[in-house]
Amino acid sequence: LQLGGTSQLGGGFLNYRAGRIQTAEFSGKVFSHTGDGLAADMGLAAVTVSAFAVYAGLLQSPANSIVMTLSDSVDQSTGIADPAPAIGPLGSSRLIEGLSLSFPELFLEQTLIVSGVFQQDLRSTDRLTDGGGRLHSNYAGLGLSGPLACDSRLFYQIYGYGIFGSVGDDSIIGGMGGGSLNFLMPQFLGSSMSLEVLYSSGDADSESFYEGNTDGSATQFMPITASPAAVVFTPQQSNLVTVSGSWSLRPMAGSSSQGLRNIMLLLKPVAFFRSTTGPISAAGVDSEAASYYLGTEIDLMIMARPLSDLGLSLGGGLFIPSDQMTDSSVLGKISASVSLTL
Repeated sequence: LQLGGTSQLGGGFLNYRAGRIQTAEFSGKVFSHTGDGLAADMGLAAVTVSAFAVYAGLLQSPANSIVMTLSDSVDQSTGIADPAPAIGPLGSSRLIEGLSLSFPELFLEQTLIVSGVFQQDLRSTDRLTDGGGRLHSNYAGLGLSGPLACDSRLFYQIYGYGIFGSVGDDSIIGGMGGGSLNFLMPQFLGSSMSLEVLYSSGDADSESFYEGNTDGSATQFMPITASPAAVVFTPQQSNLVTVSGSWSLRPMAGSSSQGLRNIMLLLKPVAFFRSTTGPISAAGVDSEAASYYLGTEIDLMIMARPLSDLGLSLGGGLFIPSDQMTDSSVLGKISASVSLTL
């Protein structure tokens, strides 16, 4: 259930939504998830203010992809997080708030975004796995995007977040940053090419990915929700560096049918590295490995929107691991999805 509306504010506007809503911060790398709460966007002459506050503890476990601690990992693998006999197992009780200020075309057509995201773990002690603790985290972010003066078809985005918080008795301080270039070629089947680099800090003295720090403050960046960079190899953006390119085109861009014009092909290679020799969220890294390079994946996606409220996608990928992985076999995966907007 969701309620919402739009109101005019002089020369600006106010959009609001309440109920079970999808919310995200501007980069999508720290938080993008469904929750129960409210969100609002207020547009003024020189700035757009966006805010949200949602609770994730009423989502059933399969729909809750927030895995930040040892307790979250155990709960998701067993499917018994916060048992509620009347409606089934629920995800961990977390409250997430966000606030951002967007300054469109602040200078030379460049847009600046300042963002803050805050997350509180509300679980009681008896809901924690032995050896696990609560994780509270705060994120301060900054982003800049726009066209490059040298070519109006070339766009860039740079962004970064710092994390400050605590898990159990340990304090957390880390960071994530990235950037991308996107070159538009509309005259060639509506195609575009992009290059993206994304870095997130790790913790070299961690014994395990979840709450594994053994010396001083934890320096591992921990996003609230995962944002996998590929189809087959899907570690969280934590103790990770990814370098990816993509080429997308619409092979039937000249068709008179809107449904055919909307078909898109996407080719995307991704190279994976650790930022430290510490653990990552995905299994399979040799515990004695000293190298940072983990492997390369090549993905191909086909996306279509035959109707305005119906989306289809079919894709697959091949992950070619490095010798730092315990299994050197090439891994493949095919995935399909359907999205329906009501």
